[in-house]
Amino acid sequence: MKMTKAEVENYKSIEDSGEFSIDQITCLVGKNEAGKSAVLDAIYKLNPVEEKRGEFTEFEFPRRRIKRDFSGDEWKKEPVVSTVWVLEGTDRSAATAQFGFDPFLEAEVRITKGYDNVLRIGLKFNELAAVKHYTGKLTPGELEPASNSLSIETVIEQLGNVESPTQNQKTVLEALKQNFAPDLTAKVRSFVVTRIPKMVKFSEYYRLPGRIAINDIRQKIAQNTTSFNERVFLALLDLAGTSIDALTTVQKTEQLYMQMEAISNQLTDEIFEYWSTNAHLSVKFDVREGKPGDPAPFNSGLVFHTRVENQRHRATVDFDERSSGFIWFFSFLVWFSQVKKNYGQNLMLLLDEPGLTLHGKAQADLLRYFNEKLRPKYQLIYTTHSPFMVDHDYLLSVRTVEDRSEGKKILGTKVEGQSLTVERDTILPILGALGIDITQTLFVGKHTILVEGPSDLLYLKWFSHVLRTSGRTGLDPRWTISPVGGIRKIASYATLFSTQPLNIAVFSDFHTGDKSEIERLRKGDLLKKGQVLTAEKYAEKPEADVEDMIGRPMYAMLVNKAYDLRGTQGLRESPTEQAKGRVLEEVEEHFRRLPPGVPEFNHFTPAVFLMEQGSLFKGTPELDQALARFEKLFVDFNAMLPAA
Repeated sequence: MKMTKAEVENYKSIEDSGEFSIDQITCLVGKNEAGKSAVLDAIYKLNPVEEKRGEFTEFEFPRRRIKRDFSGDEWKKEPVVSTVWVLEGTDRSAATAQFGFDPFLEAEVRITKGYDNVLRIGLKFNELAAVKHYTGKLTPGELEPASNSLSIETVIEQLGNVESPTQNQKTVLEALKQNFAPDLTAKVRSFVVTRIPKMVKFSEYYRLPGRIAINDIRQKIAQNTTSFNERVFLALLDLAGTSIDALTTVQKTEQLYMQMEAISNQLTDEIFEYWSTNAHLSVKFDVREGKPGDPAPFNSGLVFHTRVENQRHRATVDFDERSSGFIWFFSFLVWFSQVKKNYGQNLMLLLDEPGLTLHGKAQADLLRYFNEKLRPKYQLIYTTHSPFMVDHDYLLSVRTVEDRSEGKKILGTKVEGQSLTVERDTILPILGALGIDITQTLFVGKHTILVEGPSDLLYLKWFSHVLRTSGRTGLDPRWTISPVGGIRKIASYATLFSTQPLNIAVFSDFHTGDKSEIERLRKGDLLKKGQVLTAEKYAEKPEADVEDMIGRPMYAMLVNKAYDLRGTQGLRESPTEQAKGRVLEEVEEHFRRLPPGVPEFNHFTPAVFLMEQGSLFKGTPELDQALARFEKLFVDFNAMLPAA
């Protein structure tokens, strides 16, 4: 069966989460204390692997509601978790094999559980199919008394009224009474219960201990006080086909080592298929007597040690001393492997903050593990507030979790479906994931020129095209031009791209406010020396933008045509005495004096006009002068490329 919807009510911080859809892998995102873990806990209690953790208790009922809304024990009638499931082909085939017919009128079933800790199964029973199945063994004459019956109850009544029933009628009547009276669907509901996947919940805080004192854990087992982390250790022993008692049997020590090495190799191979941050590690197990100088309880009796060997440095360290991310991943594989061994494949995974302490790249490896190993076989719900754990390929499978209120009224935890209409802090991991995705698909190539904005890109493209089509030197087509949104963002983009084997260069404006930023780029280690080019060198002015390389006369013409400025509204062919040093300053000042009906000036409009109507300038002396400036720039950029 596959869960398709869930709703949690009356549980811890949750009054009513609202119904939300569940996919093959569902990611719950939200701030700390939003209620993500509470949602997982409630779903886990539906059918937990650890049965003793499956009961809802009065301590989990929302404290602010018991006295406010209920008297006595009425709160026990309240539902907690409501789920909708779809029966898959294998479920219906198994049901047909068990009952002799498909007992489900619809593929959808509803399963709920409340504070009385009773599973309630809602389904539509295919009673007509049952009637046909059982009465199909009767001859037409034997069926005649119940030929118009559409319910089993009626068939039982009508066959029971036959004065001299045949043996066939007696057999059918007995089978109907035995299988369906008094509750016609009880056995089908019981069948559904057997098909519910076992819930496997694993938290970020569950870790295999680096060492275990055998006498100490034996005592805890007897007292039923083992922690979850210690149960992970017991799962490890079970995987190896051994036990606490076997560890103390000297005659089996060599056999034990063989078993532990086998499971160590298996788990090591599995984890390093998805652990790309360090491939030189392996996990080793050892059992030896505790030393008097060790802290209790490790100072006496046998002590089981889990150690990690770094083959690169030829050294082993205690498991607890490895990175917490590695410990979590290994511990999860141990626990999950043992659960599969004990319960088979009919499992659903609930992971609370998985990989929280993993590096971003290792979190990407964990997502790859989810998609390659878990997605084909299991449903998974996991919580996170890390952008690296939000899979941008499956954003529609993300659900937001938010603890809401309206004024002074507390609404509690709400789970949204595919809506991002929640506060920004809640969806921050989603926005972060989108940002990471975008940076992976930016308009970059092996050889990339970073420019400040899209108008710079258009000017470089246009002038390069004109030069090349006239047989002169344009920008080598191996260059990719990428706008970054301003001079102050160039360093960030250069840092981002520096992690990749790219040839990065920069073209920027140059004026007073940006000089220090340009100098930092030139003197820093992000870019190769000489790969930061600025406009003033080619415009031959102390300060310049790319528009100054076009030249004041041509740019003034370009602005007038782009904005259809005529007469007194147009820029003069020659600059006024009050004109600034940079042509953009003059243009911006001119537009401030124009009447309100004239559109506001922006850098992009003239660039677009040049791309579309550039032929208007061909043959003008202003264009020839501009081409000469841009050609010098392109020659310098092309010199940064390896020989073709």
